[in-house]
Amino acid sequence: MHEWALAEGVIQTASGVAEEQGLEQAAIHAALSFTAMLAVAHAAVRCREPGLMRSIKHFAA
Repeated sequence: MHEWALAEGVIQTASGVAEEQGLEQAAIHAALSFTAMLAVAHAAVRCREPGLMRSIKHFAA
């Protein structure tokens, strides 16, 4: 069982192994996903097709 401690912004297990990398990768993934969704929504509005705001497939070509 892990005992979690927050020390200077780094989450560490009781053994002292830093687990910041997984959180960093998840944050990067979320940011890139949001950016892609925002770009698709922007393209749909500029094409005067607001119904395609969530259609990544339409704008992938």
